[in-house]
Amino acid sequence: MHPIRHWTRLRDAALAMGLLSCLIAAGNGSSDELPASARRVIAPGHIARPPYQFTPPDTRILQVVQQASFDYFWNESSPHTGMTRDRVGTTVCSVAGVGFQLASLPIGIERGWITYAQGRARAIKVLTSLVGNPGNRKHGIYYHYLDEVSGTPRSISSGPPVVSTVDTALLFSGAIVAASYFGNEVDLLVDIMLGRADWKKFVDKKPVLEYAQGMISLGWVPNDPDDPTGTGELLPYYWIDAADEQRLVTFMAMATGRQNTRIPPSTWYRLRRQIGSHDDGNTVTYFPYGGGLFTNLIEHVWFDHSRIDLDDPMAFGIPHRARVDWWANALWHARMHQDESASNADSYASFEVGWGLSACDGPDGYVVPGLFPDPLPMPGAQPGIDVPLETPSDDFGNGTIASYAAVSSIMFEPVAAMDALKRYIALLDQRGDRLVWKSPSGGGYGLVDSFNLDPGTGQPWSSGSHVAIDQGMILLSIENARSGLVWNLFHEHESIRGGMKDLRLQLLPCPSLPEDVNDDCAVDGLDILEVVAAFGACPGCDEDVNGDGQVDLLDLEAVRLLAPALGGPDLR
Repeated sequence: MHPIRHWTRLRDAALAMGLLSCLIAAGNGSSDELPASARRVIAPGHIARPPYQFTPPDTRILQVVQQASFDYFWNESSPHTGMTRDRVGTTVCSVAGVGFQLASLPIGIERGWITYAQGRARAIKVLTSLVGNPGNRKHGIYYHYLDEVSGTPRSISSGPPVVSTVDTALLFSGAIVAASYFGNEVDLLVDIMLGRADWKKFVDKKPVLEYAQGMISLGWVPNDPDDPTGTGELLPYYWIDAADEQRLVTFMAMATGRQNTRIPPSTWYRLRRQIGSHDDGNTVTYFPYGGGLFTNLIEHVWFDHSRIDLDDPMAFGIPHRARVDWWANALWHARMHQDESASNADSYASFEVGWGLSACDGPDGYVVPGLFPDPLPMPGAQPGIDVPLETPSDDFGNGTIASYAAVSSIMFEPVAAMDALKRYIALLDQRGDRLVWKSPSGGGYGLVDSFNLDPGTGQPWSSGSHVAIDQGMILLSIENARSGLVWNLFHEHESIRGGMKDLRLQLLPCPSLPEDVNDDCAVDGLDILEVVAAFGACPGCDEDVNGDGQVDLLDLEAVRLLAPALGGPDLR
């Protein structure tokens, strides 16, 4: 039977029999009673996914903003090691910033700001300085900060230098992008870098906390700072929750290095997924120890989650973990930040023009403000192992906004991000000068780190500083929203393909939509038939399009609304 006629007859017959009310009644249990593994974090298919089409005026703005950020990486790099400085005016380089630097090179070439030869030469210089210096790492994992001249470990505090697993993961991510783009010598240097990583050395065999067993430590410190490759100890803090940094570190730890130095893929699914909901009613998973927007941004500049299907922790035997479309999860967090800024604009002047609380400079020093959804019950979940022991509360950071947060959300919210970007550029200080935008013609690099329109001093404040990782977030996020270039290069690399396969994650050739039940890049009658065949209680399954634990006429209607002709619109 033709799918359209099949659907029409089924719908008419069901409505005539009152089946809709019966099906809904069959699922009359409260959604709060659903175990976490039966929940799905999803977004309906009518919400557009990247890449996006921007108007000519907006495209010109994005081009200027991107070039300003690229110029930071090109101009603020050491003539000795080639590595980009952590921020303007310093002599140290963050290896995370260097990761963004390496990923910036293909963008600069494709946009016509440098030549291929220039980009390749810079990549080789940076990678040679990193790979050729045995004192800048421990077990193949790099120190957070390196001296721009010697490339040796540095500390920016009174404590010893620290080998950082997350900053190394960001370095590796950018190196992978460069390897895919340049190939040959760059690819060889990156292979050497990745192959040296012994991630198992960063798993504490006897952690104080039982639920940290098998998880990656945040880092390692030497007993003697003058002997950076000597003896030392792991930091007693671990990546245990499924926020962006945690997922990126854990993925790199199971996908890079040699086979015998990697951690099991199941560790990625063991990361805790506390679920919650905001005023819009959408289910999300969130990081209980930090509500800054960067916890839903920094992994997304590498992984194209708009095309990655729902993950499945239960396939690895890991209970009490929701199935998540991570692009949708980031979208709902971005909208929560928008909603909360609008609701609190009377209390914080900055919220009248912008949104996006995240880690940044503040008027009185470094701040990490953040927002959290309301936690949802997770029946049967074990405290510590499955859910955190603490309940977080919102921190508005005295109204300080991280400029990069809303702008980087262009990967999910192009209209709201563009609106925020234009507002930031237009902001003026008390002298009538640009507050947040520092023009490249005057030696600036575009958006500064952060601003606060009412810090209690009677005049607006901005950080006045450009930071490598922030510039990288802005540059890469905009490029992905426009072309998907960084995503495509990242996913080309064999280590990423292998890691995705080990996690049973599929990169689709089209946007990942819940209505495309069979993942064939078309919403059509075949999806209708799949839903019909699964009618009944089916928590967590693909046919439960709206994620309410029941496959019923509501799911059929969701598919029908996206494809009213059921002619199979091509999503590619």
